[in-house]
Amino acid sequence: MMKKIKNTIAVVKKDNKYEWTNEQKKDDYLKDFLKRLEGNLTTHLLVSSKSSIVVAVSGGVDSITLLDALAFLSKKLFYKLYIAHFNHQLRQKAADEDESFVKKLAYFYNIEFHSSKGNVEKHSKENNLSIEQSARVMRYSFLEHITKTLQADFLATAHTKDDSAETFLLNLFRGSGLTGLAGIPPKRFISKNACIIRPFLIFSKDEIIEYARRRNLEWREDESNSLLNFTRNKIRNDLLIKLKNDYSPSIIDIINRSTKLIASADKFITEHTKHFLDEAIAIKQKNKFSLKIAVLDTFDNFIQGEIIQNAICDILKQFPIPLKSIDTIINLMKKPIGSIFEVNKNLTVLKDREQLIFYLNKSITRVNINIFKEGEYDCGNVIISLKKVNKKQVKFTNNTNIEFLDYDLIPLSLQVRNIEPTDKFQPLGMSENVNITDFLTNIKVPFIEKQNVLVLAVKSEIIWVCGYRINEKYKVTENTVNYLKAEIKIKDI
Repeated sequence: MMKKIKNTIAVVKKDNKYEWTNEQKKDDYLKDFLKRLEGNLTTHLLVSSKSSIVVAVSGGVDSITLLDALAFLSKKLFYKLYIAHFNHQLRQKAADEDESFVKKLAYFYNIEFHSSKGNVEKHSKENNLSIEQSARVMRYSFLEHITKTLQADFLATAHTKDDSAETFLLNLFRGSGLTGLAGIPPKRFISKNACIIRPFLIFSKDEIIEYARRRNLEWREDESNSLLNFTRNKIRNDLLIKLKNDYSPSIIDIINRSTKLIASADKFITEHTKHFLDEAIAIKQKNKFSLKIAVLDTFDNFIQGEIIQNAICDILKQFPIPLKSIDTIINLMKKPIGSIFEVNKNLTVLKDREQLIFYLNKSITRVNINIFKEGEYDCGNVIISLKKVNKKQVKFTNNTNIEFLDYDLIPLSLQVRNIEPTDKFQPLGMSENVNITDFLTNIKVPFIEKQNVLVLAVKSEIIWVCGYRINEKYKVTENTVNYLKAEIKIKDI
């Protein structure tokens, strides 16, 4: 995705528009606000004079206030600031105006500016994500990328107490486990040397607005925030207001105290179940992993759920899934072999013989290409290489990814494709044709692997089940004159 993102850099000049007035410098509210922020930065988030911070600025009141406050404290704490803005292109002209507005702020504050654009709607369709999820994925991908590129220590976002409370309620309604109910973490590492920080989690939205009002700050209003199209906006603009008015004016603080307790419990449990996950893992790849059912069965349902949830988040980099889905996955262990549960558009779980296999749906690659009998061809997750060799170069081994065939028996034009239910071939060493699916089952190829198995074929005639077995009819014999080396290479991920 980052290849599609274009960065722009503006090194800007100084202006006095945002200089503090004498009245503002004496304002007790502003002084107290900055004192609390400074304490949070230096004591809890460990920002120092040697630090560099990328400030994520959308143009809204929260991020504008964060920028202003950090810029003021930078004169005292001597850290370096950068501004980063991501244009989601969801609101057309208004989104471009947001970007222009933030760029002008960089000019006024004399801070280096970086921006990027991305087609969120296209990303949403291609990755089976909601618009909200795609916007978040693309935004953080850019922000984390620019933080690492600049070798900055911190990426600062303007999340408040209200945002954390909204996240808690949102995940509660989704049926999330402890991790989802822990609210927004104040600090999260994105690399060995950099982390995301949320300095404003100690403030409420009202406190942020009051600061902005006293500082006479200008900001952009995102009209989508006032619409009730998105679940989070319904919580923000409807539910939380009702909870404040009808139940407790302190509901935001009450929820945040609860999330801190849950976060502590979640951290404790996660640390104490890490070695359980290591024991349970059978296969671990970029788009797939499997858990040993025998190991999972030694734990109660709660620990099973924690192992599953942590694996999904850590290995597949997915959002936490609802507890209802966790329960269904646990029950899948008792189902017949081959049982499948589609968790969501992205994730599927398969009950195999002794394992639960979790895989991203995009890991199943459909291939159907025409090739010649010599050359190297990109076939999705693999490379198929066909090369004419002499007899001295023929070396038979147990590596089924490399096979040798009779060159003169192979037609010039070939096809590489996924297997089909009706495909049959005569495996090397056998006297009769067998169904390829049955053949793969007999040699214990997992269901998910079968869907990615490719064949080298000419029309309906199967020459090679790539990576598994060649057809008896095309084998090398004492009468073979010319040899074809066929190799399947797994792409690096």
